[in-house]
Amino acid sequence: MPPLLEVRRLSVAFHTREGAVRAVSDVELELAAGETLAVVGESGSGKSQMLLSMLGLLARNGRAEGSVRLDGEELLGAPEARLAELRGAAVGYVFQDPMTSLNPYLSIGTQLTEPVRLHKGADRATAYRRAIEMLKAVHIPESERRMRQYPHELSGGMRQRVAIAMALMCSPAILIADEPTTALDVTVQAQVLALLREIKDQFGTAVILVTHDLGVIAELADRVHVMYAGRIVERGSVEDIFYRYRHPYTAALKRSVPSWTESRPQRLVAISGNPPNPLRLPPGCAFAPRCAFRLEVCGERLPVLERVTDGHAKACFYAGPLGEEEG
Repeated sequence: MPPLLEVRRLSVAFHTREGAVRAVSDVELELAAGETLAVVGESGSGKSQMLLSMLGLLARNGRAEGSVRLDGEELLGAPEARLAELRGAAVGYVFQDPMTSLNPYLSIGTQLTEPVRLHKGADRATAYRRAIEMLKAVHIPESERRMRQYPHELSGGMRQRVAIAMALMCSPAILIADEPTTALDVTVQAQVLALLREIKDQFGTAVILVTHDLGVIAELADRVHVMYAGRIVERGSVEDIFYRYRHPYTAALKRSVPSWTESRPQRLVAISGNPPNPLRLPPGCAFAPRCAFRLEVCGERLPVLERVTDGHAKACFYAGPLGEEEG
């Protein structure tokens, strides 16, 4: 069965006065119906720009190349009118900050009903019933009263739930959740992640979860792509990425996340150095200057994704143990 979403050699560049900023380079991924794919990496690694480019939402100075097929239909280069039809209908998008993605001047009810009226041609009464249904599905109490409220009257966690409900109003095949737990406290983060898991199970929606934190995807994702400096450096199942990782950057990310199985306090290890300037990416591996396992070849040639096992690949010349692998 062909994948629901198929991305081939996707690259994104922004043209600035200083030169071309390469945000994404030769990314390839597939997403099956009902699957959850997590894309993990530090801020600035290109995760959001990769997804925005798929839906034609890049800034004016941005340019995307490659191929993005949604259910067999090519999206890159598609007319804006067609992309506008797909956004919200076939693909729901939950942006990083619900306070900025929700319109402060419109009531929650107006914002929720607009997508289904626009994309599905629903009348006001039908759209209203659908909105109430979705607010209940994301566990927002007193749904009818919330419909009359404005974003500033809701808590951060409640706004995030509204944003998720709005993205689901037209029953999209894919839900993109871009850093959905950013700026939320730990308790609310757990609630939002549990909600995304429930949505996947209840509606069969495929999910792309974008995050900088490996810890948030342990129980939610089926597969994980690790991204650094615009490239996928490792991909595999959750078990591969957590216990059989083969890239030093994945290992460094894992060491920076607290383990919930340890009874004693742990010292978290920060990743030394800084990500490279996308205006001046090195000729070899972009992670090499920060890598404890770098080889001479790492600064000379760019590693490509190579098979480790079925479904597991890494882009790294180093073949030895990374010190914390657990099987």
